[in-house]
Amino acid sequence: MYHQNTRVLIIGQGVCGTLLSWFLYKNNIYHTVIDSFKENAPSRIAAGLINPVTGRRYVTVWKDDLLLPFAEKTYREIETFLQKKIYAPYQILDCFPNPFMKEGFEKRLHEDNQYLQNFSDKIKNIDAPLGIGAINQCATVNLNVLIDSWQAFLISQNQFKNDFFDINALNYKDEKIKYQDEAFDYIIFCNGAAAADMDLFEKLPFAINKGEALHIKIDEMDASYIYKKSFCLIPFGHENEYWFGSNFIWNFNDEEPTETFTQQATLQLQQFITAHFTIKKQLSGLRPATVERRPFVGFHPKHSNIGILNGMGSKGCSLAPYYANQLVHSIIHQQPIDKEVDINRFKNILST
Repeated sequence: MYHQNTRVLIIGQGVCGTLLSWFLYKNNIYHTVIDSFKENAPSRIAAGLINPVTGRRYVTVWKDDLLLPFAEKTYREIETFLQKKIYAPYQILDCFPNPFMKEGFEKRLHEDNQYLQNFSDKIKNIDAPLGIGAINQCATVNLNVLIDSWQAFLISQNQFKNDFFDINALNYKDEKIKYQDEAFDYIIFCNGAAAADMDLFEKLPFAINKGEALHIKIDEMDASYIYKKSFCLIPFGHENEYWFGSNFIWNFNDEEPTETFTQQATLQLQQFITAHFTIKKQLSGLRPATVERRPFVGFHPKHSNIGILNGMGSKGCSLAPYYANQLVHSIIHQQPIDKEVDINRFKNILST
C-alpha cells in the first residue's frame, strides 16, 4: 500500500529512472514514470558492465567498498522480485595491448590490489602475445531485461506512461508540481543527456559524449569470461552474441554510428580473436557524463521539489543503485545527499 501523501513523478526510465522507481516502490511511495522508447538510449545499448578498476593504471574505482556491494545486493533483490536473470558475475581477462599496460597491471598487482591476479591458462581463439591479467569481482547487468521487466510491472500497476515528456505541460511555480492533469509533490529528472538542454539544469557541468559499440556474433568462444584488449568483448544477448566497445567521442554532429568506428573495431577484433565473427548491429548513443566525473543527485536550490538523478557516465550500473536509494531517503527522511554528488555544490550557478 502506497503512502498517498507523497507523489513523485519520474522523467525517464533508463537505469537511473528504473532504480529510483524500485526504491520508491520498496518504500511505499506512490510514483509515476514517463518514458518513450528510444532504441539508442544509453541504457538500452550499454553492456551494463561493473568493473572495480579503471583506466590505464588500473586504479580502484571511487567508493568501491560502498557502491559495488550495494549494487550487487540491489540487483539480486530485483532479480528475486521480478523472477528474471539480471545480474551476472564475471572475471575480465585483460589481454595486454602493449607493454605499458602490462607493466601498469603488474605494478598494481604487486601493490596488493584486491581485484587483480595473474592468469596463465590458455584461452581458445584469443590472441594475447603479451599475456593476460585477470580482473575479479566484475559483473554485467542485463539492462534491457531490467528495464523491460520493471516497466511491465509498472504498467500492471498503472504507473507508467509511454509518452514524450512535454516541458510546456509542467507547472512548478506553485507549491505542488503539476503535469498535465496530475499533481505531484516531487518531480525527478532521470532523462540522461536531455537534462543538459533544460533551463533547469543546463548550467550543470555536463560532459556529454558519444559512445559506439558493435553487437556481434562469434563462433566458438568461451562465454564464461569478459575479454578486454583496449575495448571490451562482453557476452550480450543470446548464445554466441557479444558486445564490443566502446569509444568516447567528444565532438560529434549526431548520435548515429560512424563507419570510422566500425572499421577501427573490426581491425581490433581481427587482432584480438582468431574465431570467425559477424557484425549484427552498430550501436551508438550519448552518455550523460560530467566534467568532474561525479553524478548529479539531489534537488534544485531554487526549486526544492525538483530533483535530478543523472550524470552517471559509463558507470551507471555501479553508481545508480546507491544514489537512487539515497535520493529516496532524502525525500522520506530528509537525509542529506553526499556532498560529492549533491547538485547543491553548484548552488551559486544554479541560483542565478
